[in-house]
Amino acid sequence: MPESYPFASENHKTPYELREMHVGLSGKTTHRVLFRIQSDTIEVLAIRHVASDSVQSDDLA
Repeated sequence: MPESYPFASENHKTPYELREMHVGLSGKTTHRVLFRIQSDTIEVLAIRHVASDSVQSDDLA
């Protein structure tokens, strides 16, 4: 259910809906997975450490 994940804070920088999923080990979030939904396909655009700066639109190619 990819639509259940929130929009990323960088969503306004893209012409499509940019969503994020937080992942990590032992219940500690360490990374953000940035993705978009295209019909029945999920396209992962970036995986970033949570301490990293916000992504720029150039980073999502």
